[in-house]
Amino acid sequence: MIQTGLNIVLEDSAKETLEQLNKFKEGPYNGILISGRPGTGKTFLCKYFAQLNDSCHLFFNCVNEFPNLAASQMEELIKQQRKKLVFFDDLEYFSFVQQEKYYKLMEIIKICQEQEHKLIFITQSPDKLELFPQKLPYDRATVLQLPEKKFREQIITNNLPSFKFLSGLTDSYSVSDLMVLIQDIQMEPFKMIINCPSFELIEGKYYPSQDVKDPKVLLSYDEKLRFLQEGKIQIQELEEKDVRRILNERKRI
Repeated sequence: MIQTGLNIVLEDSAKETLEQLNKFKEGPYNGILISGRPGTGKTFLCKYFAQLNDSCHLFFNCVNEFPNLAASQMEELIKQQRKKLVFFDDLEYFSFVQQEKYYKLMEIIKICQEQEHKLIFITQSPDKLELFPQKLPYDRATVLQLPEKKFREQIITNNLPSFKFLSGLTDSYSVSDLMVLIQDIQMEPFKMIINCPSFELIEGKYYPSQDVKDPKVLLSYDEKLRFLQEGKIQIQELEEKDVRRILNERKRI
């Protein structure tokens, strides 16, 4: 799933999940579980759905807000509305914290039910939710999958048309993994300039030189940035070997 300006491009798995969310909102359901590995777009898709369907909704990130936001404040926010969407993100957080926080979560969920809110639970580890003493009140579940090859091809063609071969080497990549890889590749020519030890000045333009023993022109970091902005440094195009190197470096991290 990719956000470009105001346009949202949805992969098939995300479209299916969005359809499930729409059915959940319109149907006689109390809760739905959205799961998927990190980077598949669970949080983004849920926020997108909320903006489309409900101008007033509550979104709680359990990791960031539960330790810092007093439970009484959460309860007050929930009681102020009725029949709204309430999202609980990163629920696996409660599988390794003190039991008192878990039971406070269950109290808050009970208040949500009393206010007839519809509950959306989001997690990357549905197996950890099975360890909860009480089952979460959801009657529907959907899983966001990793992007299929045709979707990866679309993203890569739009961003790196010269390196379409990447779609066959990124099977295990989530959308966010893929976008970080694309960003790294797009930034590589500029990194090469910043790390270049010396330059040759030819007809008013600086060309990277790898001859460290006989440097033609040495540029400071600030000069490199300024000359890049002024178009005075020749930016080298990446070759396939450069892209494969970046891909291998990311796999080793």
